[in-house]
Formats: sequence, structure tokens, C-alpha cells
Amino acid sequence: SAPVIEKYQPLLVQVGDQTVLRGTMCMIAMGITSATSAMRVFQTERREYFRENSRLPKFRHTLVYFFGKDAAFLHQWAIGPLVFVLVFHSITVPRCSMWEMYLPLAGAYYCGAGLSYLVCLIAPPNVAQELAVVLVFGFAMFAGGIMRLPQLMDKIPPLCYLHHISFLRYVLEAFYVAEANEWADEISLMGTNFTDFLAEAYNYSPDTYGINVGVTFVWGLVFRLTALGVMAFGDRAKKL
Repeated sequence: SAPVIEKYQPLLVQVGDQTVLRGTMCMIAMGITSATSAMRVFQTERREYFRENSRLPKFRHTLVYFFGKDAAFLHQWAIGPLVFVLVFHSITVPRCSMWEMYLPLAGAYYCGAGLSYLVCLIAPPNVAQELAVVLVFGFAMFAGGIMRLPQLMDKIPPLCYLHHISFLRYVLEAFYVAEANEWADEISLMGTNFTDFLAEAYNYSPDTYGINVGVTFVWGLVFRLTALGVMAFGDRAKKL
């Protein structure tokens, strides 16, 4: 019976694991909240920026204009996830620290806002909010929570590569690893190798928390730089 237990013990651990489900719920909540609330930052840019751009002839002026408006939203993406984590951490009582839970979710909020900026500048105003919400759910589909990363990697191209461009994939791994590392001893006592379990079940590594948090914020910056490029070089005929 020992080989049977050794074979199926990781499966039992995975079945009772609710951390991925909680992380998926949290990252979707942060992504949708930030994407919808950040709409007002650049929602009227087609009218206001084209008017104001007539006096901003150089790219550096556009740069200052863009990041000035982004900085005005800074307090919200810093405080919003904090309020959420304060409530969620006290209700669910996870083993990881509040700070470890806050950083990935703050990264999700930061990315959601950057995605919202980009959508506002590209999509028509009457569909921008709906498109931002759909995109957040689309990223969540390839984050590894609804379908695990090993399963996603077995899909046909290009589906097997889409998890690399999902910013929520890095949020979820950081969220999961922060909590799972606190259970490493208990999982080992059950006869399951903790590192092997993470690799086989989720394609995660126990020492990637910092890297994934950093990558999440990099994606937020990429969204902002792309939105800046659209603002600076898009619809040039409308600019005086």
C-alpha cells in the first residue's frame, strides 16, 4: 500500500488546496476594479489631449503630461489593494504575512490600471469599459488558476504560449508561493516532496516570489509605455 499512498498523496494535497482558487478570485477582483476605476484618468483624452497637445510640440512634454496624470492616480492603486488585503487577510487568516499578500495584488491593480489606459486610448468610449473587463477575464483564463499551467502548456500553439503574456499568471504564482511556502513542512510530513509537488502540479517554484512580483510591475510599466506611444504618435493628423 505504501507505493499507492506515495503515488496518490500529491493528488490528495492538490484536491484539498484552496489557495489557487482564492488567488484567482483576488487577482480578478483587483484587475477588474482597477481597470474600471482607472477609466476616468484617460477616458476623455481624444478631446482634451488633442486640444492641449497643440501647445506640447515635443515628446518630452507628452511624457510629462502622461506620467503626471498617472501619478495623480498613484494613491488609489497603492491604497485600494491595501484595504482589500486588510479585510481579506483578517477573514481568511492565511499563514503568509499581509505584506506578502499585498505586493502581488498591488501589482495586479497596477497592471489593470495600465491596461485601462491603453484601452481608453484605442477603443471607442462606449465599449472601452466592457473591453477592459473582457481583457482581464481573458488574461485570467491563461493565468494558471482556471486551468493549471501544465495543462495550458500541453495545448496546441499558440495557446500553449499565451500564459507567458498574461500578467495575472505572475500575480497568481506569487500569491500561491507566498502561502504555500508556509505549508512546506506539513506537506513534507505527509510524505510529499514540496518542491516536486509545486513543479508537477502547478509548474511553480518555491523561490520565485520576488521574481514574479517584479515581472508583474514590469507588465504594468509596459502597458503604460504602450499607452504613452499611442498618445504621442497615434492620430497625428488630429494634432496641431
